[in-house]
Amino acid sequence: MIVKPIRSARDYRTAVARIDRLVTLPGAETNEELDLLSILVTAYENEHVPDLPMDPLDYLRASMDNRGLAQSDLSRLLGSSSRAAEVLGGTRQLSKAMIRLLATEWGLDANTLVGAARKAA
Repeated sequence: MIVKPIRSARDYRTAVARIDRLVTLPGAETNEELDLLSILVTAYENEHVPDLPMDPLDYLRASMDNRGLAQSDLSRLLGSSSRAAEVLGGTRQLSKAMIRLLATEWGLDANTLVGAARKAA
């Protein structure tokens, strides 16, 4: 296990991709590498990601981009390529079921996907 500081967007994407792999392994709850990477990613995000209300679709796109995910990955998660295309194209809003999936499977913030921060502003 070699854990390095996150100094660039590329380092960040690499760390997030590694986290995505580690959380699916047995014993993830006690994996020290996962713990350390999570701390580093959180610190990087706190410094480099603005804490402003974000449009749910922009948040989804940015999260996918940061993780190196494509529309095909969203299609697999949502169970339909047309549904994923409609969501990313802005012609279909995220349903509660989709938001739950994105929060559970990809660790995205459900409140941002709902747009709660934007509505409160």
